[in-house]
Amino acid sequence: MPSPATTRRLSDTKSALLERTSVMRHPLLMFHLLGLRLTDQLRQALDAKAEDPERGSVTIEQVAWAAAVIAIVAIAVAAIKAYVSSQVGRL
Repeated sequence: MPSPATTRRLSDTKSALLERTSVMRHPLLMFHLLGLRLTDQLRQALDAKAEDPERGSVTIEQVAWAAAVIAIVAIAVAAIKAYVSSQVGRL
């Protein structure tokens, strides 16, 4: 039969182990819930993409038009700058 001091030490060790385990449960549980939430959001995004494959094409078209307008403006600015530079050279 173990002595009362040994029983007390075992009880203290057991309570310390339980306390440490419960302290570690909270962060692990929070990471698990975060993983579930991210998985759910990813699944919803993939389902929405599968339902409408044309989704986002309007935005891509607008970006392409904006790039074309910027290119045309850049060409116009370069032509005007060249013309002005040649006219200044005549003076």
